[in-house]
Amino acid sequence: MTDQSTVTFSPGLQNATGKIPYLLSNDIIFHCAAQQSEEFLNRLISDFSGIPIEQIKSVKVLNPIDYRTYTAKEIILDLKVELDDHHIYNFEIQLRLAFNSKWWINRSLLYLCRSYDNLKSGNDYEDILPATQISIVKEDFFPDEPPEFFAEYMFLNTRTHAPYTSHFKMNVLYLNHIDLATQEDIDKGLVIWAKLFQTDTWEELRRLILEHPDYKEVAETMFYVDADTSARSIAEAHEKYLHDVASIKAQARREGLAEGRAEGLAEGHKEGHNEGLKEGYQKAQNELKEADIKIEKLRQKLIAAGISPDE
Repeated sequence: MTDQSTVTFSPGLQNATGKIPYLLSNDIIFHCAAQQSEEFLNRLISDFSGIPIEQIKSVKVLNPIDYRTYTAKEIILDLKVELDDHHIYNFEIQLRLAFNSKWWINRSLLYLCRSYDNLKSGNDYEDILPATQISIVKEDFFPDEPPEFFAEYMFLNTRTHAPYTSHFKMNVLYLNHIDLATQEDIDKGLVIWAKLFQTDTWEELRRLILEHPDYKEVAETMFYVDADTSARSIAEAHEKYLHDVASIKAQARREGLAEGRAEGLAEGHKEGHNEGLKEGYQKAQNELKEADIKIEKLRQKLIAAGISPDE
């Protein structure tokens, strides 16, 4: 553990004040930070995998962002990495869009399946790399279940709970339940990451690092990426794209409601018109019946007078 008294921030981070423009929970900033710093990436994988950082030999990003070709409309897995050529980890963040647990569960499961489908042509099934999906969210997947800070899922026998395999895992970090972190979660460093994802001022970030000096490089990388014009332009474009999508959906929803109301009114007018026709028809029928009765009475009078009513 680094001695807190020896923590020295770079001039940029030391002098930074106020709100952090783009938080680490921004998927682009998160991706760029992991891509830019080996220390950042190694510590991230170490804490979420439980493997001591000194035992990690290599971690490589399998879906790096190319600043020259990336566009805001691209939909990418936030961060896909391979650990020491024997395990794939997918990190995905969902904090900003309207949350839909069913949609997110299906999405995360799909990405996990895609990561596990990594057998190269001609290789043995034993060569399939284990895969773990890590979702970072701030709303509960299962509101009716007891809340957790860090949930781990595996394929299990429904009676004995024996695992079918340890090579296919789904983990979820709930940022809204830091207070429920276990001692194991704390020891792993998961609580620190949860705070890093949500820290929104440079002053707060420095205070956090003074309490946890081993994460100084993580903070420095956050500052570096936030200051990088290329990363920020991508983050800004991506943010604008998400806002545009949300606005378009909201407008479509409003137009749909308006159209629905108009259709409802039109249908009401139509029903009223049809009802009017029915009432008019019934009235006409009644009047015809009354006329028939009067005509019949006149016919009878004519017959009684010796006059044929048909002449």
